[in-house]
Amino acid sequence: MGLIHKINCVMIKNHSGRKAVKKTQGKRNLTGRKARRLKAFQGHLAAGTLWSWAAERQDAC
Repeated sequence: MGLIHKINCVMIKNHSGRKAVKKTQGKRNLTGRKARRLKAFQGHLAAGTLWSWAAERQDAC
């Protein structure tokens, strides 16, 4: 249960951050597609580190 809660917290943080980025993206939307792909990649990395971190925490318990 704690694992799911942590992921939800991160998801909410990512969404709020994404909105802030979208505002600035309107000014220079030439790199919009590239930035979106990069953000998705960063999201995958963050999810991977979160999963491994959560797994380590569970092992510690």
